Amino acid sequence: MSIRQQQRRAHIAVAAALALLMTCMVGLVASAGASPRQARPAHHAVLARVSGGTASFAELPGTPPNYIFPLEQLQYYAFNNIEFLQYLLWRPLYMYGVGTSPVLNQPLSLAYPPVFTNGDATVTITLKPYRWSDGSPVTTADVAFWQNLVKANKANWADYTPGYYPDNIVSMNILSSTKIVFHLTHGVSPVWFTANELGQITPLPVQTMDKISPTSPVKRYDETPAGAVKVWNFLNSESKILTTFATNPVWKVVDGPWKLQSFSVTGRAVFVPNPKYS
Repeated sequence: MSIRQQQRRAHIAVAAALALLMTCMVGLVASAGASPRQARPAHHAVLARVSGGTASFAELPGTPPNYIFPLEQLQYYAFNNIEFLQYLLWRPLYMYGVGTSPVLNQPLSLAYPPVFTNGDATVTITLKPYRWSDGSPVTTADVAFWQNLVKANKANWADYTPGYYPDNIVSMNILSSTKIVFHLTHGVSPVWFTANELGQITPLPVQTMDKISPTSPVKRYDETPAGAVKVWNFLNSESKILTTFATNPVWKVVDGPWKLQSFSVTGRAVFVPNPKYS
């Protein structure tokens, strides 16, 4: 396992814990608008859960998020971007982290456990009925969108290690809106492949992100290598404009538990619950 793959695996585990922490913090707030520090008495008594309120937490000094697109370059592959922004908005196909254990979190994963056949050289993935924040379902087209982008732009992807994902996927077949098949170069360890390869896949909303300019129509540019390069170039450039993180239409549709309401260049982010979170 490469260093970057180990980092990604650790990032996924911490992301699950952070999402749970934020949920718990919201439940512990004494009144709307009060931070957890203000709400908790000096004797640290556990308060009753309430509906609504505001949870506040501080990031490391001088490290606010500065890149929102989940398919990031190495210079943006950092804790502040992944845990404090990307994973709150877009979920990976398979989520890792149960309590303090870095194991598969099946309830939080977007797909059912993968099925390996053909000497573990073929893997079939069936999606759960998750929905994007615009109400549309998360489908295999969104998985294929990520796959096409990462395959055509792997040299720009921080997680890329030659010979591993996406190199070890020869082809893919979409069987339905919920079922997709990956054909691999050789048989693999299912546990290892799920954690270190399939766990790197983040389905992205093709209905809003498959663009090559701010004014271009949304269509399947990603289905050709040249088109996928243009899409990545556009999303990469948009992802560096911090002032539009909360307003740019390409970042508005999410499948995570939170939506970004506002964001400042100093790193102050305001998240609101995603009412369509599955």
